[in-house]
Amino acid sequence: MLREIQALGFDLIELGHGIRISLMPGIQKMFDAGEVRISSLHNFCPLPVEIMGALPDYYEFSTARKSERDRAVKQTLQTLDFAARLNAPFVVLHCGSISMNPITDELIALAQNGGLLSRKYVRKKIDAVRTREQAAPAHLARVKECLKPIVEQASEKNVRLGIEGRRGYEEIPSEREIPQLLDEIAAPHVGYWHDMGHIQIKENLGFLDHAEWLRTIGPRTIGCHMQDVNWPGQDHQPPFLGDMKLEPLTRLLPENCAVTVGMLIWVFHDPNQRAKMAEALRTADYRWVVVGIFSYLLVEVFAALRWQVLLRVQKIHLSFPRIAGLFLIGMFYNQFLPGGTGGDIIKSYLLLKETPDKKAGALLAVVFDRLIGLVALVAITVTLISLRFDILSKTPETRRLLWILLFLLGSSIAALLTSFIISGFNLFHWLPHKFPGREKLIEVSAAYHLYARHWIATFVAFGASLGAHLATFTTFLCVAYAFDVPSAFPEGVKVLDFFAVLPIERTITALPISFAGLGLREQILQVMLHDVCHASVAVSKLIGTMGFLIIFFCCLPGGIVYFFYKPSGETRHVRMREMQTEMATLEHEISEAE
Repeated sequence: MLREIQALGFDLIELGHGIRISLMPGIQKMFDAGEVRISSLHNFCPLPVEIMGALPDYYEFSTARKSERDRAVKQTLQTLDFAARLNAPFVVLHCGSISMNPITDELIALAQNGGLLSRKYVRKKIDAVRTREQAAPAHLARVKECLKPIVEQASEKNVRLGIEGRRGYEEIPSEREIPQLLDEIAAPHVGYWHDMGHIQIKENLGFLDHAEWLRTIGPRTIGCHMQDVNWPGQDHQPPFLGDMKLEPLTRLLPENCAVTVGMLIWVFHDPNQRAKMAEALRTADYRWVVVGIFSYLLVEVFAALRWQVLLRVQKIHLSFPRIAGLFLIGMFYNQFLPGGTGGDIIKSYLLLKETPDKKAGALLAVVFDRLIGLVALVAITVTLISLRFDILSKTPETRRLLWILLFLLGSSIAALLTSFIISGFNLFHWLPHKFPGREKLIEVSAAYHLYARHWIATFVAFGASLGAHLATFTTFLCVAYAFDVPSAFPEGVKVLDFFAVLPIERTITALPISFAGLGLREQILQVMLHDVCHASVAVSKLIGTMGFLIIFFCCLPGGIVYFFYKPSGETRHVRMREMQTEMATLEHEISEAE
């Protein structure tokens, strides 16, 4: 089973609540041999021997029956023992439910049949709220009592406890109860475990706002179960294949959420690999690292040139210090927000403050900066893949990553071509006047035509994008040369093979999966460089981490600039919180004025 999961491309595995105790010796054997890495265990794991199916709520901390509570505690302590033996940093807990008529599935059925917010629906919901509020205190008291020995043992075994957000309204704790429960436990190793599907169902049923809840609980969130939902209540769908808008919600997860931390823990968890990394660092030729730093500085030069050209097409003329400052701030925050484009939001905000009379043009310049970079990446990727398709697809692992890349870029190309065709024939003007976003789409169409008329400037920006991407690839190549010894690269570093790997890493780590791509980058390069370039596993991971450190070092000046940057006409530095409150206002002003 574990090997089948690994064959699907997953390097970190959560052991679920359906794992039978008869499977645990085999799992332990694979772990001891370094064949599997466990991110977390979901209580109860293993499954109690008397239970025939995966029933995580068979024994509850909240029940009035003491024998059942004792059994729940005993099984949880056993889960903690296994977590410690498997070096799993997290255990995910369910806390029980209120003794009441389960209302959630009834509301889902009503919603499916068109009765969402009907009189019957509202009456059922109000009755459920009254019943739950009256019964909750006694149930919560029992939960807290059961958690005391569990929290104590988790601390002794250095395991973090994640109290999971639940699907049903009748389950414990509710979103109103979670902060208070965490406050009373007051233990640094206990936090909230978010579940995208569970909380989305509650939003679909009108119990809460998913995004607002994440903003509230985010600082106390230590992990997340990523799943999708088909409206209103069919959860456990593959991510991005249901009805949820997962990407904006993922961006609300905290930077230290287990999505990232778990990756980094397991990237460097193997002591044998750490020893090999230490040896590689000891024998590395750091002159190549210096060359890599200069190579990434070229990336910043090319990218700044591209943005300046695009701004001038929009007749936006700022002084060089202003342009350089805004650019460096954007580069810095691209490294510190999930995905690789978060800095564009901050850069856009500050640019709007600089150009109050050309707000639409300023935003379009930022958008086209990304679009031209994407087109250049597609051009490079198509060239490299056509030259090295055979070696990129020779193993199931590399082939899987290759197809992910092709899907992402193919979708992007399809969207770009569609927008080009629609803009070229002015089809946006045919939309009804009340069509949502019609004026915005017409503005984008006009921008396409503007950049088409200034084709020389657009071509220069495209050339700068090619230079920026190739200089980024060269940065990682320099790191590889720093570790180029026979034990790391038995066949030496082959430039074309190495470059063919990087579009996959660059594209996938730009997704908002982990903080700055940490952990994910190392995992992708471990697979691709090991299978394509025959690099050692330890050095493959080091190339990813060292490459990121070079990028971080080169982008660090942007953080310094941000704290001293004052937009024209402002008397002080603009704080991040002020940006969040003003962005919606600025967008509304643009819609009204243009």
